[in-house]
Amino acid sequence: MIFSKKSQNEEAAKQQRELIITYKRAFSSAEGKVALYDLMDRYHMLNTHKGDDFKEGQRSVVLYILSQCNINLAEFDKLLKGENE
Repeated sequence: MIFSKKSQNEEAAKQQRELIITYKRAFSSAEGKVALYDLMDRYHMLNTHKGDDFKEGQRSVVLYILSQCNINLAEFDKLLKGENE
């Protein structure tokens, strides 16, 4: 079966939307918030690492998770404090 480029792009977009929903569900629960905070602490979002490429790579993974959940750091701080509930 031959798929058109358009149908492949539509399927990829659908899968990406589903993945974003999954990330949001995983990290919006109380346990998910604790886990995300741990990842932020463990992988250099909450401290400096000037010039360390390895640590920057770890940090980029946490930034990816935050972007998939559409959370900026100010919003996350409010979530941790329970201000958005």
